[in-house]
Parts: sequence; structure tokens; C-alpha cells
Amino acid sequence: MDVRNAPTAANEPETRNDGPRQNRSPPLWISAAKTYFGNINVSDTVERAGNFGWTRLSKIAVTIIELRDSANDAAADIVFFQGKADFTTDGDTELRMHLDGIHVTETGVFVGIATPFGQVSDIRILPSLVHNDIMNETEIMVTQELDKRIKKLNSLIDTGSPDEDNLKEESETANCHFTFHFQLRPSHVIPKLLEELETELENPSGLTTIPSPPLYLDGVFISKSCGIFIETKGMKGLKLQKFWQKATTYAGYAFVVYLGLLVLLMRQMESSSGRTPAGVSRISRWTMIIQAIADGISFIGHLTFGILFSEHRSSLSLLAPGFLACLLLVYETRYAILIRQVQGPEDVILRESIQSNDIRSADGSTVSARSDNGNDDQRPTGFIQAFKKYLRLLTRSWFFILISLIFFFDLILTSVVMIVIVGCVYTSFWIPQIYRSAVRGSRPGLSMEYMIGGTLGRLFFALYIFGCPENVLGVQTSRWAYLSVLLLSLQVAIILCQESFGPSFFVPQRSYDYHPSITMPDAEAPKQTLGDCAICMEPILVQQQEPFVSAPTNLLRGNKTRARKEYAWAPCNHIFHSDCLETWLAIKASE
Repeated sequence: MDVRNAPTAANEPETRNDGPRQNRSPPLWISAAKTYFGNINVSDTVERAGNFGWTRLSKIAVTIIELRDSANDAAADIVFFQGKADFTTDGDTELRMHLDGIHVTETGVFVGIATPFGQVSDIRILPSLVHNDIMNETEIMVTQELDKRIKKLNSLIDTGSPDEDNLKEESETANCHFTFHFQLRPSHVIPKLLEELETELENPSGLTTIPSPPLYLDGVFISKSCGIFIETKGMKGLKLQKFWQKATTYAGYAFVVYLGLLVLLMRQMESSSGRTPAGVSRISRWTMIIQAIADGISFIGHLTFGILFSEHRSSLSLLAPGFLACLLLVYETRYAILIRQVQGPEDVILRESIQSNDIRSADGSTVSARSDNGNDDQRPTGFIQAFKKYLRLLTRSWFFILISLIFFFDLILTSVVMIVIVGCVYTSFWIPQIYRSAVRGSRPGLSMEYMIGGTLGRLFFALYIFGCPENVLGVQTSRWAYLSVLLLSLQVAIILCQESFGPSFFVPQRSYDYHPSITMPDAEAPKQTLGDCAICMEPILVQQQEPFVSAPTNLLRGNKTRARKEYAWAPCNHIFHSDCLETWLAIKASE
């Protein structure tokens, strides 16, 4: 089957009703519309239209695929085509229609019927929609198409295989059947030059031709059963051959970008800061995990797109960047596991330090939470135990990444909110590194070339998908693409400032606490003193709450606060009376 002339059109449609608008003169088509829709049953039309927001349409995307069986059909004036039309409302509700019709190549006219997916289209009415001059030829073409469908059904019955196209669920949002009429706008190009362009697109030979003129399509959708008339103007299209050329170009650029990201990651892993325990301890593993998840989603997307349209050889070029994305996923996961192994003892020490902190009781005494067995030495870990620990860590990391890939990739296709969430995560992968450097007080362990090169590589895909007006995914451009540039640039700037001005330069400095909590003297000691004041050399007496006195908790807390105000602990590790230190500082300040 030769697939040709498949423009994919999307624009802002204009939905019109059967009556004139207020404060405007009636449109020219109003009289014809009243005649056409004059005898319809309003109750039936409302029921058939369903709950789909026909009056809130925001976009119509049309795909037309011409079916040519032989080389003789290449010069045919009338071609049968199939396709689809996606109607989208401003609330992101989508309704898909199946298209069958006739393309008159000489005049650029497309005429056909649109049927909701899951319902059988009756193409026998096509001859009644075309001009009288081509009615007989259209009838012959429809008969041939019906014969093909009958043969296909007979072969399916003989083999016992179900027809997957007829097993699709019927639309519950609307039950409207449309007829449509499209007209290509003239390109104002000399026919000979246009033929050379068409020939070069069909069979590329390297011949220099004119640039492809833009395809613009005007059309109407009419549903008498639902009382709906939709007019759309200026739908911009793209020929199938041109689309696959753009896909191949994108695959080449994506391959180069992923190759650069892979080289940068390998250089980071082989550098001194990426191999030594001291350097690895300064890197956040979550930065690598977020990038690994993003590369996993990219790998699945490229692989799915390349295999799904494998009948077109150009789609196989998308497997190359997908393969590099898979390699990048493996190496990033491996590096994240290495970082986790190096930083694992830090977490153990942190937990032990928290558990061994002194727990202060209500009466001011301290209780140690350390173990009483007196054996703090850890037993040496054997090879089997270390190997089991590594396998547990490896399994846990891959399980987390795979579950995240399945979860995110599934929800990206069904939820706009998840697209926003994934976009925010994708543009925030440097934040864990900033946080770790600030908390640990150490400079980032990532090289400058890895940070800048990795950021530029990630921005390439974000800007292409949401910034390129004619990307291969058909995603509309959005200003959020430029916000991602701002966010990632700001994160890189913060990391560079951490290298120059210190890891916590943006964290406000804490004021020194001259009245910290310290261990109070023993209640049974003859003198309740904290020592001698370094200024007046008198003992620092502290009044403690008697343990047997019953008092509310807030009163005990107030007594302890007042006791802390009686002494002052200076940065020089000397203790003073609060009044003595304040007086001395006032005298020194007045000198």
C-alpha cells in the first residue's frame, strides 16, 4: 500500500449555530442552513449530540491518508482516502471520528463522511456527495473498496481472527455522523516545479527543488442528525513525506545530544571527584535518579514511536536516540547505586548519632540512650553479606526506577496534571544537589562541563517538544518551555555560586545563642552552681525546680527559661553571669 498526501491539520475552528448573531448582519449561509436543518427533530438532535461540548471546540486535528494500490494510481485524478479527525474542547475533552472520502487531485477537493470510532461507516453514500461529472468514477472506486473490505472480512472469518478495528468501544459522548467538504488553498506555484517537488518527495534523489509550499485547508463539517454545522479555516497541514523528513532530522539531532550527554556522564564518573569516596559523597543520588527516570521515559517514547510506525523506514531512525537513552539510563542508575553505597555509612552514623543523643528528662537530669552492652565494634562483613547487600540495593534501585517509569508514562498519556508534575520534576533535577551541598556544607562534586552540558542537553528536548511549532509529536507550543530555561539556568547559577561563595551562601546566618541548654548541677550537690563567672569571679547559682513539686508543664518550662537567662555562654567557651557580660559588652562598646 502506498500512503501519500497525508496532511495533518490543526487550527482554531469556528462553531456556528442556526440563528443569526446579535448586533451582526446574518451570514450568507443562514438561508441555506435553515433550509437544510428545517425539518429536523430537536429532541433527537440533543440526544444524539450527547454531552460533548460542541459549542466549546478549541481545536480540530485532521489526518488524511490516500490509498493507492499500484503505480497506475499515482496519476489518478480521483483517489480514495481514509483518516481521522480529533475534535478537542477547551476543557481538553476529545472526540475522534473516522474519515472515508474522495480526493479530487486536480481541484484539491476532499469530500467524505465522518463516523464515530467503533461504528461502521457507510461509504455507499459517497457518490451522492461528489459532483455529477465524477459520480460514476466515484461509484466504481467505492465498489472496489467494498470488495476489498469483503475479502478482508472473509479472510478473518476463515482464520478465526477477530477484526480489531470493529472491536473498539463505541463513543458514549456523541453519536453524530458528519459529511465534510475540504478545499486546499492554491499554492501559486508553477505546476512543473510542483511536480518536481512531488517526485523528489516520493523518490529522493538529491535533486534541488523549490521549498515545500505551506498547505492550508478550509472546510466544513455538517451533521444533519445532530443539527451541527462547523466551519474551519486555514488549517495548516504537513505532507507525510515531509513529516518523516522532519522525524529523521530530529532523530539525528537527538542522537548527537544523547551521545554528548553519555560522554559527559562517563567523564564525570571517571574524574577524580566522581570516583573517590570524598568526591562521590558530595553528589546527590536523587539528581541522577531524576535524570534516569527522564531518560527512561524518553527511551520508551522513542522505542514505541519507532516500532509502532515501522512500516515507514524513516521511523527506524528514532531507535538510535532511544538506544542511547537506554544506555544513559543504565549508567545513571549504576552511578546512583555507587553514590548510595558510598553515602550509606553516613546515614547509619546519622541515625546512631540521633539515637545516642542525650535525652533530657522533665526534672533537668540527663539520660544516655547508648547501648549498655559495651560492644561498639561492628563485626567484619564477609563477601557473601556484602554481595547480598549490593543485590538488595541494586534490586531496590531498579524496582523504584521501573515503577516510576510505568507510573509516569501511563499518566502522562491520560492526565494534563501529570504532564505539569513531570515537567516540574524534569526541570528541577539540580535542586537535590543544591540541597545536599547546603546541608553538608560541602561544595558540589560535579564538574562544570557536566552541569552546563547536561543542562543544555536536557533543555534541547524541552524546547523542541514545547517550543518548536512543527514538532513530530504534534504538541502545541507553550510559553512554559521558556520557563524551563529560566528554572534550569537559575539552578546552575546557584550551584556555580556555591562553588564561589560557599555551599550555604543563600542561607541566613543564625544569631549566636548566649543561653544554650546545658547540664544542670546535681540536685544533691552541696552547691547549686555552674562555676565561677569569668568577670566577677563569683559563683553562678541557678535555682532549679524541685522534682517533687507538682506544677503545670508550662510553669516548669518558664522556670527553665528563667534559669537559662541567669548565665551566658560566650563563643570563647567561658561562662558568665548574664548581667556581668551585658555590662562588660556595653562598656567595651562605649570605648
